[in-house]
Amino acid sequence: MIWDEVVFLLGDFAILRSIRLFDTGFNCYERSYPGSDEFKKINPIANYFITFEAAMEYLDKYKEKR
Repeated sequence: MIWDEVVFLLGDFAILRSIRLFDTGFNCYERSYPGSDEFKKINPIANYFITFEAAMEYLDKYKEKR
């Protein structure tokens, strides 16, 4: 089974849960530009978060730095 699910969406930011054959993880995304339907991954490319809470903490810190 392989699929992605949006578990958090607020304004220009989203967290997706990705379920893969051997693992499940969360990734953080930011809208590519205002009004766009496209999002870009903001956590490191080869990394993901094991829990939603860890992804949310990363997203909060990312937004503070902006």
